[in-house]
Amino acid sequence: MAFAAVVSTSCTTGPHRTAAEGATPVRRTTPITTGTASTPARTVAASRPTCSAVDGILVPSAPPFINADRLIQPFGYLNQGPPCFADGFPVLRLYNAQNEFLSIREVDGNIVLGTAVVARYLLQTGNLLGGFNIETPTSGSCVTASYVSASFGGGTTPLAAISYRVCGTVYVTPIFE
Repeated sequence: MAFAAVVSTSCTTGPHRTAAEGATPVRRTTPITTGTASTPARTVAASRPTCSAVDGILVPSAPPFINADRLIQPFGYLNQGPPCFADGFPVLRLYNAQNEFLSIREVDGNIVLGTAVVARYLLQTGNLLGGFNIETPTSGSCVTASYVSASFGGGTTPLAAISYRVCGTVYVTPIFE
């Protein structure tokens, strides 16, 4: 299945969330412990950089579906940059078909599918394993989003084409593998 990314220079418009609302991705400097039952654990420095959204593209990884009165849209993030770590909650920007910013309330967590626990993942170049879900109620005052971008790690992805009905609030999962 092929997906197209739409590049726009208007990705920085619209209101931005404060740090208290989760606008800044979580950055960790603690070492990572590795090991299995057959090999001893060892600590390695987290020497790889944090992923920047600008180094990849969003890919709707499945059609939207309904679960517990929420319309859920899964996204994959295709890392096109060097190997890096991704974690935290992305900041979304949704746009209508005229490329106008949709003023939608975004809430990190409070999701019905998956987990709101933040973990750190190593994304290799060309790796489509990372991603996140967005959820919205199935009723209320709704608008259709035609494009989406996500910001994390100090950058923003190009716009990705979608067709997603948003009803008031968008709930976001943290980046997962």
